[in-house]
Amino acid sequence: MPAAYVYSFKKFGGVPDLYTKPVNWLTIGDVLAEDIIIDHEVIFTAGTVITLNKILKLQSLEIAYVKVSSTPFATANYQKQTIIFSDLIAQDFYNFLIKNNKNQRYSILLKDNEDFQFVTNHALLNMNESVVNLLSALKSWDNCSYKHVLDVFVIAAQWMRYLGMTVSADDCYGLLLHDIGKIKVPRSILIKNQSLTNEEYEYIKMHTENGDCILKSLNFPNIVCDMAKFHHVRFNGTGYPKTYPEVLDIRIKMLMIVDVFSALTLDRPYRKAYSFEDGLDILKMEADGFDKDLLQQFINFIKYKMEKIPQR
Repeated sequence: MPAAYVYSFKKFGGVPDLYTKPVNWLTIGDVLAEDIIIDHEVIFTAGTVITLNKILKLQSLEIAYVKVSSTPFATANYQKQTIIFSDLIAQDFYNFLIKNNKNQRYSILLKDNEDFQFVTNHALLNMNESVVNLLSALKSWDNCSYKHVLDVFVIAAQWMRYLGMTVSADDCYGLLLHDIGKIKVPRSILIKNQSLTNEEYEYIKMHTENGDCILKSLNFPNIVCDMAKFHHVRFNGTGYPKTYPEVLDIRIKMLMIVDVFSALTLDRPYRKAYSFEDGLDILKMEADGFDKDLLQQFINFIKYKMEKIPQR
């Protein structure tokens, strides 16, 4: 079957047009035209309105195509969600989750509807123009870094919720903007698919200080600036800039861990992504660089999420 819409153009009375659509091309508000049945079990019934969670579910079940009916209106749920985001960030966020659901990544992290609602309704509720503009600038300069900060946000916000922490707007800004200093790093270095020279690595290291300066110039709260400045600090002294990690805010200590895990488990210009299991193993090998109690809690959190992988 071609990797494009296959229109039937059949109309019977008031019956809407039906067409076959690749799951990766589904949009929120599409309506299923027939039941989805696997091994005699009805997964979704005809008439089901497609949400982001349902797209991730279909992907996790390795369903490539579904039949949908055209619909002239968006669902109330989608209208509610678009109020929460600017249109630009909303569409980018949805597309990011759908297009980067490799190895069921976001089917694991956002399997339950309440997970998705938490990330959207609570974490991004206070999205403002400054954050939108900075994220747009990062995306234009280095799409890999843009994907990484969205991924860090999804993972860290879920982890904070798992620990019973309140996720504030400042927490979200700090997670989303922790790598904003990379817009001052030459693009040729960011996209290089070979080992960096010592000089290039020094440029990369400057992104933490640059991020702090950018965010301070825009009057972001101290915790947001500090998350950009200190997320590469390590408890064993190997990170940067040099400081006393023990006195840093818990949110920065958490970001240190999530930042590494996300970087390991996403594709990079110079290597393919590690699996969640391998990512955790690498963190364990580098355990002396992190708060040991938080690292164990993070490992428990990821294992908890992995236990909820939907089975076909």
